[in-house]
Amino acid sequence: MKHLIQLSFFLLSLSFIYPQQIVVYENTVHPRQRIMLSQENIISLLPDIEQKILSGKLIQNISEKRYLIDSGLLTPQQAKEQVVIYVDKYPTAEQINSLTNLNINCLLEVWTPPLKNHPYGFFLAEVPVEKFTEALSLDFIKKIDTAEYERFPHNNYGVISINADDVWSMGYDGTGIKVGVLDSGIDTYYDGTEFPSSFERMDYSAYPTIDPGVENTVTGHGTHVAGTVLARGINSLGRTNEGNGSTPFKGAAPDAGLTFLKIGSDANGGASTAAMIAAMDAAVNIYNVDILSMSYGGWSTYHDGSEADEQKVDWVYSQGVPFFLSAGNSGADDHHYSGTVPASGNTGYIAINTSSGSALTFNLVWYDGLGTNNNLYMEYYNSSFTLLAKLESATTESIRGTESKFSRHTLNVQAGTYYVRVFNTSGSSQFFHIYFDDWGYPDITFASPDPDYTIGQPASADYGFAVGSYVSRTTWIASDGTGPHWYGASYILDDIAPYSSRGPRVDGYQKPNISAPGHAIISIRDTDVLTSWNPGWIDNDGITGSGSANYYVMTGTSMACPIVAGSAALLLDYEPATVPQLIYDAIQNSANTSGTGTVPNNTWGYGKLDVLAAISEPLPVELSSFTAKVLKNGAIKLDWRTETEVNNYGFEIERLQGYKIEKLQNWEIVGFVEGNGNSNSPKDYSFTDNTVGYGKYSYRLKQIDADGQFEYSKIIEVNAGNMPDGFVLEQNYPNPFNPNTTIKFAVAETKPVKLKVFDILGNEVAVLFNETAEGGKLYETKFKSENLSSGIYFYMMESDNFRSVRQMLLMK
Repeated sequence: MKHLIQLSFFLLSLSFIYPQQIVVYENTVHPRQRIMLSQENIISLLPDIEQKILSGKLIQNISEKRYLIDSGLLTPQQAKEQVVIYVDKYPTAEQINSLTNLNINCLLEVWTPPLKNHPYGFFLAEVPVEKFTEALSLDFIKKIDTAEYERFPHNNYGVISINADDVWSMGYDGTGIKVGVLDSGIDTYYDGTEFPSSFERMDYSAYPTIDPGVENTVTGHGTHVAGTVLARGINSLGRTNEGNGSTPFKGAAPDAGLTFLKIGSDANGGASTAAMIAAMDAAVNIYNVDILSMSYGGWSTYHDGSEADEQKVDWVYSQGVPFFLSAGNSGADDHHYSGTVPASGNTGYIAINTSSGSALTFNLVWYDGLGTNNNLYMEYYNSSFTLLAKLESATTESIRGTESKFSRHTLNVQAGTYYVRVFNTSGSSQFFHIYFDDWGYPDITFASPDPDYTIGQPASADYGFAVGSYVSRTTWIASDGTGPHWYGASYILDDIAPYSSRGPRVDGYQKPNISAPGHAIISIRDTDVLTSWNPGWIDNDGITGSGSANYYVMTGTSMACPIVAGSAALLLDYEPATVPQLIYDAIQNSANTSGTGTVPNNTWGYGKLDVLAAISEPLPVELSSFTAKVLKNGAIKLDWRTETEVNNYGFEIERLQGYKIEKLQNWEIVGFVEGNGNSNSPKDYSFTDNTVGYGKYSYRLKQIDADGQFEYSKIIEVNAGNMPDGFVLEQNYPNPFNPNTTIKFAVAETKPVKLKVFDILGNEVAVLFNETAEGGKLYETKFKSENLSSGIYFYMMESDNFRSVRQMLLMK
């Protein structure tokens, strides 16, 4: 018998991902066309494939598009869904063919491998709606989710507040550091003045279609954000208006390089999950950015760091690129409620206030861990406590053990007070969260909201650096001389901004990481969008009422995030090739904690950004050099020097094959060198790695204190030589052997490879490898011969364009 999935609310345009900003006088377009489906319109799935669905939103989208096909509003050829397909490993040629035979377009160029805390890899695909169920039935597909979640976007006092001007005076301004910015669009009018005259740019907003046009006529968010990172301040040199600060309006790293990848659509500025993932991938694999910044975010399903865009953030970090993300602007929206429901019981009535025309749509979320399935659901009531009708999705579970159930009462309610109750049919009490799930209708608020657990996605990723906002400016003078203008009396100088989203995640993971100036930040005005004067305009020269006004005021965590990204560029300028975790640590450990309470906490993270203190952060062991060279015998020798040492127990040498880190957990420990404890004089160290083969290797040092604390060095890279003929098949060792021997092989390019063993008569006796081999990786296989007789054996490695055979001798 088929199990019916009931859906939550139904939208033709999907859940939005917003830029994390509150914009002065700039309209944000939120088009919402709604479809009210009846029960029979909702697709049903067999239980064995239902468990592959990662969110009720995916079934919602498929059901809507099938309804549009049946209504004649879409043809089957038009009705497609962009999805995230999760698999154990990179798909084989046979698996890819099984998808293409269903007319599924596989976007394998953004393949993301399994990572620490992410057991599956994933790729994007475009699936015809009519082939959706067939695709789900394929055994190698482990999970599937929509890639059409759409998110929207979430300063001279800013850079002064973090002491960036003091760092500039030390000679560090971001020179030579390339910052990648993913945002709505950028005004090319400023090329060669506020922005570099020539910088890399590409539009990924309609992925898989890409093009070089990066302007956006809907929102000026991206121009403002890019300016906050690295504006040169050219248009404001010599200004003197103390009302807005007397210094030029520079970004945090005013000489950094820029790669701008547009993700915001031209229709409404929103960015789909697919666009964000593709742009993240390109930033690393195509443009080789040093730092990545994105001020987009929202709420999706689980709030636990497990979803595809969060996994892609963790992948960016694993490639050696620190990633800074706005925490979100939901701290004061009153859109989140939390509480505990007793075992086999229910909560009291939870009050909700609405305005006319609002939609009662919610996501009930609870974390009970993998293998535990507490069953919760919600009921809706009117102001007279009369039970109301509802639709709800089947409960879905994340790969980390968080459960979600979408539900709604109706898409259009009268203004007033409504109530919900949470019911628990399981035998243990459960802490839960209710998230209002329709950002297009903000006038739904809980009477007793909880500002915690409101961190946005993908800032909630394990290795994303989430940035909250505090108030470094309360007023400003407009370009016509009027003012001071302000946002409201609730904003207190040097206090956290009320809108700044709070942590932690629903699984208790610490967020945010840091807070930075984000309130009333002055940066570049987009001349394509902000064309009519309003009080947000800021003049260039400080002489109000005349001359140009190329600057603008915006507020939000969107503005705080690029300040931290620019600060990271200053740190990299100061100490090139520093690994992401050291950058994160330097920012967190040096944070200003005045007025923040005990840190880290859910409001401030580790405190207020202070980039001067971050650069001045003392290291227990000062490493002045770290180099690698290939010896004549093929071994790799590492040499390093320390200038000073405090409490230094020693160095763990870690190695990774390949320049790019594919998994957060696959560094291999290859040796240990004892330290000198305490020293004020230079000390030289060396280590020779005799266990390498062909190809590229990365090394890092894990410096360990006597008390167990540790820090990582920068990563260095070395090429141990190219493979002859594009592959290598080494002689087995030992040879002769009994009973086991090791065979190593590698290929220069990723391709399917077979490695088989034959006896002297040509009979196949073993298959040691039969899958896709990754280019540049040295594989090691064991051949076990317990059940074979002594004699000569052959092992053969073959692929599409080569075959190699070697001989080995078994002696018993």
